[in-house]
Amino acid sequence: MINCNEENICKHLQERIVDSGRGLYSVQVLNINEAKTELLGVAYKERKKDKGLMINHCPWCGKTPGIFKRYN
Repeated sequence: MINCNEENICKHLQERIVDSGRGLYSVQVLNINEAKTELLGVAYKERKKDKGLMINHCPWCGKTPGIFKRYN
């Protein structure tokens, strides 16, 4: 089983990612210099217009999805 890391999302979290409405969203950024997308993380939205709250802990595998880091 692949766990969440800087490049991947685990199978269980991936199954719960939605395209619109309420739920979990994959947040990615386009890196023009390398012509590829990078996974920033996963966000939870309560409504379609919400910006979302980034999660830093996957409840299924226990790892951090994406390169999102919180600095105190």
